[in-house]
Amino acid sequence: MKKNSNSSRGVAQIILLCLVIGVIIGILIGYFIKKPSVNTTYAVREKTNEFKFIKPLLVVENTNTAPSPQYQSLYDTIQSYIKTHSDTVDKTSVYLIDYGQDGGRFIINGSDQYYPSSLMKVVVMIAYFKKTETDPNILNTQLVYQSAIEQTLQENTFNSPTTLEVGRSYTVSELIDNMITNSDNGAMNLLIDNLGYKQLNTIYSDLGLSAPSPDGNDYTISVKDYSLFFRILYNATYLSPEMSERALSILSKATFTDGLVTGIPKDTLTAHKFGEHVFSTDGKNIDAVELHDCGIVYTSNHPYFLCIMTHGDSLDALKKIIGDISKMVYVGVVKDK
Repeated sequence: MKKNSNSSRGVAQIILLCLVIGVIIGILIGYFIKKPSVNTTYAVREKTNEFKFIKPLLVVENTNTAPSPQYQSLYDTIQSYIKTHSDTVDKTSVYLIDYGQDGGRFIINGSDQYYPSSLMKVVVMIAYFKKTETDPNILNTQLVYQSAIEQTLQENTFNSPTTLEVGRSYTVSELIDNMITNSDNGAMNLLIDNLGYKQLNTIYSDLGLSAPSPDGNDYTISVKDYSLFFRILYNATYLSPEMSERALSILSKATFTDGLVTGIPKDTLTAHKFGEHVFSTDGKNIDAVELHDCGIVYTSNHPYFLCIMTHGDSLDALKKIIGDISKMVYVGVVKDK
């Protein structure tokens, strides 16, 4: 009987030990399941030494490249569309940020680099509006359009002709309007000559971006990096609310209609800027072309930022790609909202 008692006690101890181990394993599993994921967000703050006690917040970035759950289906649809058209368009990048209450975003080929061209006119506008903080009268300054600028423009076969007249003076405000709404290169070059590249480069450095060289021929940018310029305007985190509002108002009057706006209803307000870059080895024939359009689409109570950058052989094919994707995004964002 004593032997049996010892045997029973041993079995009971083993059972108890198994139960204890089971509880410990359960606790550990529960801990790791409930353990918060690593924070993937980080702040982009203005790179300035102007202040002693503050570091102004510009935007909050996220290192997570996975699409938001509510946009997984739209993301997959656009990915499939891009692959289907890869024979006519070499490269396409898309970045969506939903500014609605439920938010969400996705990015496709977010690290691919493109020549921004006229997209960077937005930076020139931001630089001038930033300068109003120290020089309130800068926008009323009169600048004379010089023949040297006109000659420089004419040296590039693919430059659109300017609407400016040599010898005529224009206010900075007029030049900014013309540079953005009509993408006038004469206005842009006159504004840059007056402001200088040092002031422009400050905008890039404040956002943590590399700045282009004076000729800008080798400068490229991704959809994600370019989004910063529109995001600081929409959030009014770099310029004053008044100047941010003014900048987006001018962008809403852009006359380019072959990009984002082809995919949305005509009465939808859109603040956007396009860029077109031509590749040519002989200066006469087009070898390849890039077309981009980025901006904020103000749907009813549900605005969103959309940036589409493309590279291919046919400008018409790129226009179609941008228009089709814009339409898909519009439908995907506004449905059930």
